[in-house]
Amino acid sequence: MALRFLKGGRGDLCIASFAPARFLRVLDLSECFIQCFPDSIGELKQLRYLNALAINVKIVPECITKLINLVYLNLHGSSISALPESIGKLERLMHLDISNCDNIHQLPVSFRNLKKLVHLDLTRCWRISDISKWLQNMSQLDHLNLSGCGTIGHLTRAIRGLTGLEYLNLSHASANGLQQALVNLTKLRYLNLRASLDGRLHESIGNLSNLECLNLSRNSKLRTIPESIGNLRKLNTLDLSYCKNLRRLPGSLSAINSLRFLHINDCWELDKSTLPQNKNNSSLVPNFVVHAGDGESSSNLRELNDIHLTFLDISRLENVKSAEEVKRINLAGKSIEKLKLAWTRNAKRFGDDGEVLSELVPPAKLRSLSVEGYNSISFPFWLMSIATYLRSLSNLTLRGLPSCNVLPPLGQLPLLCELKIDGMGSIRKIDGGFYWGRRAFPLLRYFSLSHMDCLEEWSAEDGLNELAFPQLGELRINRCPLLRFKACSPPGVTVVIDSSDQVLLSSGEKNRGHVPDGSVALGLTCISKQDLMIHGPNPRFFYTIPTPTHVLDVTRCKVPLHQWNLLRHLPGLKRIEITDCSDISCGSTDFRQYISLDSLTVKHGQNGTVTLPERLGYTSLAVFFCKGIKTLQLPESLQQLTCLRHLEITSCPKLVALPERLGDLTSREFLVIRLQGHQEPTREHPTTHMPPMSTN
Repeated sequence: MALRFLKGGRGDLCIASFAPARFLRVLDLSECFIQCFPDSIGELKQLRYLNALAINVKIVPECITKLINLVYLNLHGSSISALPESIGKLERLMHLDISNCDNIHQLPVSFRNLKKLVHLDLTRCWRISDISKWLQNMSQLDHLNLSGCGTIGHLTRAIRGLTGLEYLNLSHASANGLQQALVNLTKLRYLNLRASLDGRLHESIGNLSNLECLNLSRNSKLRTIPESIGNLRKLNTLDLSYCKNLRRLPGSLSAINSLRFLHINDCWELDKSTLPQNKNNSSLVPNFVVHAGDGESSSNLRELNDIHLTFLDISRLENVKSAEEVKRINLAGKSIEKLKLAWTRNAKRFGDDGEVLSELVPPAKLRSLSVEGYNSISFPFWLMSIATYLRSLSNLTLRGLPSCNVLPPLGQLPLLCELKIDGMGSIRKIDGGFYWGRRAFPLLRYFSLSHMDCLEEWSAEDGLNELAFPQLGELRINRCPLLRFKACSPPGVTVVIDSSDQVLLSSGEKNRGHVPDGSVALGLTCISKQDLMIHGPNPRFFYTIPTPTHVLDVTRCKVPLHQWNLLRHLPGLKRIEITDCSDISCGSTDFRQYISLDSLTVKHGQNGTVTLPERLGYTSLAVFFCKGIKTLQLPESLQQLTCLRHLEITSCPKLVALPERLGDLTSREFLVIRLQGHQEPTREHPTTHMPPMSTN
């Protein structure tokens, strides 16, 4: 007999609810709104299955332990704060799910008596500490999920006896002896160590001879994979995505003929030449590695003929032997939405890159495209007419194309939202050909220019005296040493400038800073890391007046602050942040024109003096981690900073003296002053309770 309560009922189950159902074997309360279990539930002596998923019950009554025949108990996502003290009486219980019960702080002592458990799910029970001590007697477990459990304790002793485990999930968990504990788990078929490794992967991973799925994603400290992984001859899926510091893959991976899925998304440092080279692995979809094949007239690219995926990453295209074999796979006829095409830089080519790329025409509905390592001087016809071929494209990356001397006309892609151009060392100028018409880049939100060694000039106009990028949310300029804006200032709500001094010396004739009344006011940022991101108006408006710069963050600049001509074209600045710059001294009048400026932050200053400019509207002044700073010069009108609410000086060990005038600020009712890292302990308090300040 089975009983299921459907949605709609509210209120407590009455005491007699189960009286007519004493022989009930299955009870499903997952859609029932109850605030407590009725005592009569303990009368269901024959009950085998109880599903109380996501119920609003805070206490599981002791009477539930009378269900001596209970085999399955699911309390996933419920509001319970504790399990019954005598839960160990459920000696026949085989399946227990208390995942997402994050109000439970500890397990009862009798929990150890659940020796017949086969399936235990404690996902996100992060308040329970030292979970490992409760596992030692559960020798029959074959499914254990401790994902997101925080500190698990020492696992070596706890799971050494769990030799029957087939499924183990330790993602986002912290445990001592984790890798040593895996040695004896030879029956494991699924292992999830996502974001749980504190360094390298142990050689003992090779002992798990029955492993079929291994998830090592999000382990940012992982740099290499041990050769012993080649012993996992049944491995079908290996997930290494977001291992951002992973450098190479072991050659032994090529010996795993069963490997079908290799996920390496966002493995930025990975040497793609170390990807498996065994043709029998079919394609390692979605990552397909092209191999030339000794003595053969074609590569293994033909294996893509029958592959139908929404995401495809083709690497080592230098091994393609002819454009004809590329044509045969009919890439345009597939249902791919995300496509990555990569050549290995400086590797020997069997065919011409331009001829190969000309036949790699993507499907018209493609949304994301990445081209890396391409070595021809020009792009094929479909890329030079990209607005005709790929009108659905929203994401485009061009990386490591050293020979290309012209950019495709990308401005008329109607749905393009994200554009990354990196390492195109032959590009010298960005002009009207890049925009290819009026109102270019109507929906572009993110634009990154990196390692453009020869780029000297960029006009943010489309050649028809109209400013492009009307909705640009973030612009990043990184290591473009020669780039200047000669016609106007950089476009965008957020601008990232790192190690690109000439941009700061730009003295454009036109100013994007003026915005008529009623326009949306956003900001501009120039930093080396992702910072504030503010989106522009509704994307249905295909063209809007560009917004002014409100925030400017500059990193690793060698040009003295007083020579930053770019500042003159950004009158709407509200915040300036300067990081790791060599000369940050400025005259007292340099910032008078910025009426709206209210915040100045200096980080990692390298010279011996920080001169804070004179501006009466400041609400925040901060100096952080300036190890070389010995003197802090405050403006003469310090007492007139009536808006100042926050002054912070942190981790400046050589700053041995504070200005006498600092005491002038103590009358500010809400001012917080934090002094740390010079010769005084940290002091943080509102000025209404501030003691007299010492200057040494």
